[in-house]
Order: sequence, then C-alpha cells, then structure tokens
Amino acid sequence: MSYTVESELLLTDFLDTLPDAVVWAKPVWEADKEGNKKITDFILHYTNASTEKMLGYAQGFMAGKYLVKDTLPGPEAKEEVFLQYLKVYETGQPQEFTYYYSKTDITVDVLRKKFHDGVINITRDRKGQREAEHFAQKQTNFLNELVNHSQNGILVYQAVRDTKNQIVDFRYLMSNEPARELTGFDEAFLRTTSYKDVSKLRNTEAYFDNYKKVVDEGLPYNRERYMSGVNCWFFVSTVKLDDGFLTTFIDITRLKEYQQELEISASRLTTIINASQVGIFTLDPVKDDKGEIEDFRFGIVNPWVATYIGQKAETLTGSLGSTWFPGYKIGLFNVYVDTYLHNKTNQLDYHYNHDGYDFYFNIMCTKIGNEVLVIFTDQTSIKRLQLQLESSVEQLKNSNQSLKEFAYAASHDLQEPLRKIFTFSDRLKSRYAPMLEADGIALFERIQAAAMRMRMLIDDLLSYSSVSIKPDALEEIGLNTLITESLTDLEAAIQEKEAVISIHPLPVVKGDKLQLRQLFQNLIGNAIKYAQAGTPPYIVISSEILKGTETGMEIAPDDLNHSFYLIKVKDNGIGFEQKHAGQIFKVFQRLHGKEEYAGTGVGLAIAEKVIHNHHGYIAAEGEVGKGATFKILLPVL
Repeated sequence: MSYTVESELLLTDFLDTLPDAVVWAKPVWEADKEGNKKITDFILHYTNASTEKMLGYAQGFMAGKYLVKDTLPGPEAKEEVFLQYLKVYETGQPQEFTYYYSKTDITVDVLRKKFHDGVINITRDRKGQREAEHFAQKQTNFLNELVNHSQNGILVYQAVRDTKNQIVDFRYLMSNEPARELTGFDEAFLRTTSYKDVSKLRNTEAYFDNYKKVVDEGLPYNRERYMSGVNCWFFVSTVKLDDGFLTTFIDITRLKEYQQELEISASRLTTIINASQVGIFTLDPVKDDKGEIEDFRFGIVNPWVATYIGQKAETLTGSLGSTWFPGYKIGLFNVYVDTYLHNKTNQLDYHYNHDGYDFYFNIMCTKIGNEVLVIFTDQTSIKRLQLQLESSVEQLKNSNQSLKEFAYAASHDLQEPLRKIFTFSDRLKSRYAPMLEADGIALFERIQAAAMRMRMLIDDLLSYSSVSIKPDALEEIGLNTLITESLTDLEAAIQEKEAVISIHPLPVVKGDKLQLRQLFQNLIGNAIKYAQAGTPPYIVISSEILKGTETGMEIAPDDLNHSFYLIKVKDNGIGFEQKHAGQIFKVFQRLHGKEEYAGTGVGLAIAEKVIHNHHGYIAAEGEVGKGATFKILLPVL
C-alpha cells in the first residue's frame, strides 16, 4: 500500500469521526447547443458519516449522487443551492451562513469554500451550542432573579492592583436593590466611585485590610453591624469571588432583639435565684473509670447555699460536693444518683446532721439536661417548733389524763363527805327534832340543801370534764331516736310541768352518742326548767339543710360554702335579753338566781363543748317573756 492511499484512508476515517457534516462536490460540465461548456450540477464526490445522519438519509445514500437532481427537494431550493455552490466555485469567495433545515428540524452553521477542483461544504449542527447558550442564559437569568429578589443585600467588588500586583483599591461590579438601600448609594454613583472613596463617606476605611485579606488569602470575613440609617442589625459576610469579593447583608435585627430579651431574662433569672431565700444549685455527675457516678460537681450555686459554709457562691462553683459536705454521701448522694439515672423528680424531708451541721430541709431535685437541679428550703426553725409542739401535746395528753384521774378521785373523795353530811344531818334532825325550835330545823334543811347543790355541782363538773375531750371515734346517729331516748331521763320533769315536746323529722349525723344525748338533755331540760309560771312548756325541735352563708350565724370563712344541718330547739319560756346570748355558754354563768331556778350554770357550757367537739356551731336567740331558740349547726355527712 502506497503512502498516498494510506493517507487518504486515514483522512477518510478521520472525517467520519467528526460531528460536522463534510461534503466535497465536483462540478458537472455539459455542452450547450453552441458547443459551449457550462456547469449544470455538482456531483457529491465525498460525504462523511455525519452528512446522511444530519440530513436524514440512509447511510451511503449520498455518495455519487447529484446535488441538485438527486438530493435537494423542490425547484426553489434546487435553484438557490445550485447558484450558491456555483458562485463559490467560480469566484473562489467562501460563504458562511446559518440555515434552518426543516426536514430534520435543525439549525446549522454552513461554511462553503472552493477546494481543489470542487466545493467543500462543512455543516455544523447548532443544537448543542444553542442548548449550552440557553442553559447559560437560563442560569444568568436565574442568578439575576435571585440577586434582585433577595431580601439580603448583595454587593460585589473587583480588586484593583498596581504594577507589583498589590491590591490598592476595589472597583464596583454589581449590587442588588437591598444593598443599594442599605448603603444609600445608587448604581450610577457606585459604578463611578472606587471603594476607598465610598468607605470615606461611610467611615468604613478600617474594613479595607480585611477585604484585602479575603481576596489574597481566601479566608471569609464575618461581622455584625448596626446600621443607624435603617435602625437594623445585619450579619455581614464577605467571601472571595474570583479576584474580588462578594458581601452579603443578612438582617438579624429580630435575632438581636431575641438575644437581648434572652439576656434580660437570664439577668432577671440570675437576680431572682441569687435573691431567693431558698437554696438553688445544680450538680454535674463525676464518673469513675467504669462510668459509674462517684461524686457530683457544683454548677450553678446561689448565695443562700454558700452561707451554710460561710463561703461565696463562686467558691463552690466547679468544686466537688464531697469537698464541702462529705456527709451527703451517706444519704443524699443516692437520691441525686437516682434522680439523674432514672430522669425522675424526688422530693423529701431530710435531716442533715453530718459534718457538724444540724438542719432540717425539704429537698426537691429533678434532672435538667445533663445536670441535677436541687432546690431546698430550710425548715429547721419550723421543725424544732414542731418537735416542741409535739412534746407539749404529749405533756398535755399526760396532763389531761392526770386531770381525768384527779376528777375521778376528787368526785369519789368529795362524794363521800357529802354522803356523811346527808346521813349525820338526817340522824341529828330525827333525834333532836323534838327538842329543836323552828329555826334549828331550818338550819338542818339549809345544810342538806347546800349539800345537794354541792353534789349537783360535782356531777356537772364531771360531765363538763368528760366532754372537754374530743371523742376518738364517731358513728352515724339518728337524732329522732336519740332525743326520744333522752326524754326518758326527763320524764319526771316533763310530767311535773306538763311539757309538750314536738319533734319534727331530724337528720342522721356523725357523732358521739353519749355527748349528743347529753347536749339535747341539757337543752330540753333548760327549756322545761325556765318555763313561764302557769304556762305548760311547749318545745319544738326542727331541722333544715343550709349553706354556711345562709345560716346568718358567725362561722369560720372556710365553712361558708359547706352544708350544715340547722337544728332548732325552740321554747315558750321566760326567755332572756339578747345582749346576754354569748354569756350563757360560759361556765358558772347564770342569768337568774339559784333561789329562783335550781342549777349550777354548767349545762350550756357543756352544750357548747359538745358542739365544738363535733365541728359545729351553737347560738342562742331570746326575748324576755317570749321564749328562747337555740340554733345548732352540724356538718352534713
């Protein structure tokens, strides 16, 4: 194979690899009638592989075909293309133009030149170029939209360098509307003014070296800046962009306001914590090599905690708990570990009697993040008062027991002399009555009457003493049954005075049967005792349910919204003046002389004590000559 043939084959193979369509066409000469030769067509002497593909023909179709006669469609196209080829061939002037080929819907760039004894046609499909240009334009439009519609200010400068390649200034390239509003300069001014001149107007010359460093070293430069013109805070970020820098202004005003609010809140919280009269501190766990908690380290500590060891709060911060309070390892340490490991809240009363301290605390601890928050109140004073009170209560119980024993002994010891007084006075009166005059006999009767009053007084004092102690257990009691049973003890007085007692339906209450029976015996007995002369006693006992606010009685504020049974014991007796209503419930207080009405003045005091033991209230209303009404409030079950 000769060099020429081999070179031609290599050239053909090379042309087939090109994406451009390459056609070499030679003129076809024909003689006219006069014998003159002229070009009538061009024969396609060579076409590469891309030609048929671009024009939509089958591979190998075009080789050897006539350009006008075989490949071009329509007479107009044939004429136009033929003339173009002919002009290039005859004049030797190349043609270069863009053409849309409708058959394959492509736009191409065409270059035709005379080549040896023919015309070479190189056609390049512009589709890839158009797509690249479209993509680039799309990106440019997108970036422009992004820049112009961004709420953040964007500003771009290019470096101005001297002959030694040192940055001596910056030249404005572009900005968006927010940036121009922030700087206060319009586009025309920025394009005609260097950075140094702008910075002089804004007093920002100090930033020049920072921008040089961004461009020379590629390190970003960030800062926060307050712009008084718009009364806003901005985060200003500057990064390198080619041989210049891009600066963005991000509005962080709201963030700064939140930060300031947070700082104010933190300051207030710190003030509250430090001023608090309770101990507040946090504990960070300290772990050993196995990951187990072996101690805690103080984090936040308020001054109240430090006062217990005579130190400042800062002294405790960061130190181990066992350093200042070794004894906490005995009990509290396990509580703190439990709180930390199980993410729970613990609250307890704790007596800290270690390390020479003796305090009573109420402690609440809870896990917050990776710490344990501990809040404690010092209850030492209250606890010691409580212990003193408990001791006093115990002493009072012992005293009450001694009083009960004394009352029993006193009643026994006093009753025996009274019996002897009755016995001996009766014997003396029987033996010596015939020898005594009327005055002597009267003396004996007075002695016996005084002894009887003494016996009644002792009995009433014993009764008062017994009701002074609140009952241990209460039971449900039907008052209708209780009062009916109580009347048997008053049967003699009822018959003597011909008393009428009307008992309306009464409730079931919770109370002590003996004390309530004594209550109603005293009230009914008083109503019979203080009857008007010549008028049989008429006593009405009734009840209703009322709220505390509806009773019209003086009761504790906490009971105003509670429900009560209002029980009334009303009589038609001699009554009393209302101004004495409070006095009649006092021990030994009598509104009438003992010569007029028998009694010791203890009965109503007993009634008040019984009502008090049952968490109720009692009051009296009276009018002289029109009777009295006793009002009793007992809690609804």
